[in-house]
Amino acid sequence: MNKAWMWSGLVMALGLVGCGAPQHLPPDGVEPETPRQSTWDREVARFVEAMEAGECAAFHAQLSDTLRAKVSPKAFDGLCRKVLGDHGRVDRWTIVKLDGERRFYTLEVGQERWTLMLSTAQEGLVTGLSVKPVKARAKVVVPDAPILPRWPLGAMSCVMWGGDSVKTNRHAVNVQQRRALDIASCPHESPDGGKPQRFAPGTDGSRNEDYPIYGAPVLAAAAGTVHVVIDGIEDNTPGRRNTYVAPGNLVIVQHGPEVFAWYAHLQPGSVAVKPGQKVTAGQRIGLVGNSGRSTEPHLHFHLQDKGTLGQGKGLGVTFQNVLVQTAAQDVPFDVGVYRPTRADKVTPQPPIKKVLNGGASVID
Repeated sequence: MNKAWMWSGLVMALGLVGCGAPQHLPPDGVEPETPRQSTWDREVARFVEAMEAGECAAFHAQLSDTLRAKVSPKAFDGLCRKVLGDHGRVDRWTIVKLDGERRFYTLEVGQERWTLMLSTAQEGLVTGLSVKPVKARAKVVVPDAPILPRWPLGAMSCVMWGGDSVKTNRHAVNVQQRRALDIASCPHESPDGGKPQRFAPGTDGSRNEDYPIYGAPVLAAAAGTVHVVIDGIEDNTPGRRNTYVAPGNLVIVQHGPEVFAWYAHLQPGSVAVKPGQKVTAGQRIGLVGNSGRSTEPHLHFHLQDKGTLGQGKGLGVTFQNVLVQTAAQDVPFDVGVYRPTRADKVTPQPPIKKVLNGGASVID
């Protein structure tokens, strides 16, 4: 640890602990695994207590000779008081991880979050101490592409993954696929009361044909020009996946300036278009399959600003002309502009609108 970091770490750490309260110990059920861990937790608790009591100068004696040489008891106490601020306590501190001789904690101080690093010697002296603020992650702003007039499937289907958070959409962490959709068969209750299944009643899901969505027409969500076509990749047996060609059979259509739609996991031999071909909204471009990195028949659909795998950024996806039934609704309804999210049941409707109230743009 260099001098600059050690000094700034002491300043930050003291402020952190000074916000602490001795009653805020690690959660119940967290037991120390070794005597050294007990020492770490004890020193954190003492540090928090000293800060809250305004006695950081007394805690100064717990520092190693090297650390005490960096800051005097008076300066140490002054730093504690300064960082303690108006909040006056640590609301909670929890163990994060061990890393060799160091232990890391998260401390919650009002609206702030801090990472505390602490190391101790066998005799109980604090030999390393630093605290860094946990910077709040900037909210990722995903620009919306123009509204698409057609749902990319011609029949009722359900959103298996979709939305803007990892809770509802496993694609959300991927820069190119932040608003991607996986559209699959709608689940039904299992006869034995188990987990809902997407394969048809009376089948066991071992064949692609067991899934009602398998072979459903995949439609162009808007007019555009075919940019890329991949075909000839075999469908997987349900439960297995092809890790070599992730998108499987694929059509990429450019629907506007810097708006590329990816239609992936299509059936082999089903692609009905070729690069450079113009397509109209609702035109069939392929059939739902189970090719590529896919374990069951479904359509992967997303928009991004470039038509090359691994390049560009994902775009927000919105549709018109659909009826949507959410988990909170008993009947489908027209939502106007639809932003898909997980578990929605979607039924396409004939296009009847070109421009929404308020003048929102719509791709024809």
